Amino acid sequence: MFPTFQKFSVRGIAAAACMVAGALAAPAMALPVVGLTTTNALVTFDSATPTAGSALMNITGLQAANERILSIDIRPTTGLLYGVSSSSNVYSLSMSGAATYVGTLSAPLTGSAVGLDFNPAADLSGAASLRVVSSSGQNYAFNVNTGATTVATPIAASLSSVAYSNNDTNPATATSLYYIDTASDTLKVATTGFNNPTITTVGSLGMDVNGVSGFDITVGNMAYAAFTDADTGKSGLYTVDLSTGATSMVGAFGIGGNTAIAPPLAGLAVSPVPEPGTYALMAGGLLAVGFFARRRKAQR
Repeated sequence: MFPTFQKFSVRGIAAAACMVAGALAAPAMALPVVGLTTTNALVTFDSATPTAGSALMNITGLQAANERILSIDIRPTTGLLYGVSSSSNVYSLSMSGAATYVGTLSAPLTGSAVGLDFNPAADLSGAASLRVVSSSGQNYAFNVNTGATTVATPIAASLSSVAYSNNDTNPATATSLYYIDTASDTLKVATTGFNNPTITTVGSLGMDVNGVSGFDITVGNMAYAAFTDADTGKSGLYTVDLSTGATSMVGAFGIGGNTAIAPPLAGLAVSPVPEPGTYALMAGGLLAVGFFARRRKAQR
């Protein structure tokens, strides 16, 4: 007997399975994005409509007076949002803006810009997975489990925005670390040895990126960056082609459709979505449920 199936109709289950199967063939969907503003607040929007940002959620619970979050990222293995602050503290952040202290970097951050991203492979193994870089060339790996900091080989000062590829929880996929170079307006990459990286150029971004406000790569290697215009102080969301470096503007950042009232972005984190294999399993599971439900109905 399968009592839980009484809640579902066979026709409804089949329809749901078709909807899931359709997602397999659908074009890239809009992805949930968390933004960090220069006013020390969080905002949410989707990657297709950055102008329609939510109301701002002020960040609270930081330890020091006048402390602010400088950059954010989502941890692959837990889905939790993390940020690093102007006091070199690492926090987990709720979507209401509440900050929980995790630890402090062993060497204080310097420079005008900071970038961070979780290494998905290192995160699976429990190693120091949070990469933190700054515009002074600092290159750290922080372990959010133990609070330990690895002070790695310095990198070029212009490489203050970073993101890891293959941002998933599959141990079979390798990851590379991509950098946005604000001096040469290029995308660069290191494929191994991130504590002492050999960094090569992928290609030109095709624009002046003197104001990088965030960079992230999500499942499926869709890459997004937020750039802020130095003249207007307004931010926009862009896609970044990891094979060529080319950027394409998605839209201006706004609050509720209003770009005039939106503060500049200081960081962004793109939420992962289920991979195609996950959708296939969901569709298969729904169809199996429908089969057994139909069989049970026929036996009555």
